[in-house]
Amino acid sequence: MLTQQELMHEVLLLYPGRYTWGNVQIRKDHSYHGVQVYEIINPLPVPLLGGISKPKEYMKMRDQPEYLRFLQQIKPDVIHFHTLMGIHKDLLTAAHRLNIRTLFTSHDYFGICPKVNLIDLKGAHCSDYADGRKCVDCNAGAYSGLTIYIIQSKLYRLMKDSKLVKRIRMHTKKMYRAKMDAAGRFASEKPNPFYYYAKLRTHYLEMLKSIDFFHFNSELAQSIYLQYLDVQGKVIPIMHRDIKDQRKLKAPRREGSPIILAYIGPIEHYKGFYLLLESLAYLKSITSAGWRLHIYGSGSAEEYEEISEQVTFFGTYRYDELETIFENIDLLIIPSISMETFGLVGIEALSYGVPLLVSNHAGIRDLVRDGVNGIIFEPNVRDLAANLLLILENNELLSGLNKNIVESEFTYSMDGHAREIIQQYDHLLSLEVQNCD
Repeated sequence: MLTQQELMHEVLLLYPGRYTWGNVQIRKDHSYHGVQVYEIINPLPVPLLGGISKPKEYMKMRDQPEYLRFLQQIKPDVIHFHTLMGIHKDLLTAAHRLNIRTLFTSHDYFGICPKVNLIDLKGAHCSDYADGRKCVDCNAGAYSGLTIYIIQSKLYRLMKDSKLVKRIRMHTKKMYRAKMDAAGRFASEKPNPFYYYAKLRTHYLEMLKSIDFFHFNSELAQSIYLQYLDVQGKVIPIMHRDIKDQRKLKAPRREGSPIILAYIGPIEHYKGFYLLLESLAYLKSITSAGWRLHIYGSGSAEEYEEISEQVTFFGTYRYDELETIFENIDLLIIPSISMETFGLVGIEALSYGVPLLVSNHAGIRDLVRDGVNGIIFEPNVRDLAANLLLILENNELLSGLNKNIVESEFTYSMDGHAREIIQQYDHLLSLEVQNCD
C-alpha cells in the first residue's frame, strides 16, 4: 500500500477490529504514513490459525447498509481483499451493487479450510473434507469465542508483545495442542454437527466465486484454488519493501568444517520442522559428514537426542538481524508439509545469496531453479535426507549454487510487484468500461 501510494495512487485500509454492543460500524482510525485506516466495529470473528468452533457465527449477515454507506462515501475503484477473515458477505454484496471491482490475493486457504492450511489431524494434506466430517475433528480444539474477542480487542493489540501476554500465548498454545490431541483420540465418540462445516465452506466459496479476479502468489496456490473454483487470475510472487539486493559470494568452506544449515520459521509440524529433525536424525545414522543446524523461530522444540549436540536453537529474531543470520549459514531449508502458498523467507535468503532446499509443497518453489539456485525435494524423510546427503558429499555444490544466485539478474522489488498489481487493477477497470459499452 505504501508503494502504491508512492506511485501516486490513493489507498485506504479497512480491517476487522474490536467488538462492542450494537451493530456493525465503520470508524475512521489513525492514518499510517498517509494511508487512511478504517476499522470495522463488530466484524465477524477472526480465528487466525486457531480453527472455528461455531461455524454459524461466521455466516451472519449483519448490516449491509453500513458497508453500502461506507463504499458510497469513499468511492473506491477496486477493493483488494487480502483475506476473508472477519469480513461479512454484505461487503461483497454492497461492492457488486455499486459496480466496484474486486480482487483477492491467495495468502492462505481460509474459506476452503477453517484451519487455513488444509492439513488434517494426521498431518497430511486434506483433499477431501468428507462433507464437513473431517472439519469437525480438526476444529474440535478451536479457540473459544471469548479468546477470539480478546485477540481482536484494542488492549490486546497494545499488549501483545509484552512478556506477560507472550507467556499467556505460549500456555494457551500448549492447551490448544492438548485439546487437539484429545480431539484426535476421542472425536469419533462425540455427536458432530458436520453439516454446519459443509454450509460454512459453501458460504465462503460463494464469496470467493463472486470476486472478479484472483492474484495467486504461486502456481501451487493457483492449483489448489482451481480445484474448488472456476475463477480468472494471474500468478504474481509476493514481496515486501525491505528486500534489497545484498548478494555476495561466500568464502570457500574450510576442509573439515561443518555445513551450516538453517531453519527459519515457527516451530510447527505443518511447517515441516519435525520432518527436518527426523531427516537429520536419519542422515546421521548413514553418514559421518559434518553439519550444524541453526533454528530461528518462535515456539519450543521437542528434543531429538540423536542430533541435539548438532542443533542450536536461537529463538525469535529481529528483522535487522537477518544479514548476520544469512552471513553465517550455507543453506536455508524450507521443509513445508502443508501446501504453503508462498514463503517470504525464501526470497530473503536469495537476496543474500543463500541457496534454498525447498519442499515441493512450498509456493516459493516457483523461484527455485532446481540445481541452479537451490534444490526441490518431496516432503518425506528419505527424499529430504537424500538431498542433504548429496549436498554434504559434494563440496562444490553449495558454492556453485551461491555463485549462480549472485551472478543472476536480481528481479525482486516491491516497486515492480506493486506495478504488476496495479496492472491487474487497470485490467479490471477496462473490463468495467467494456461492459458499460
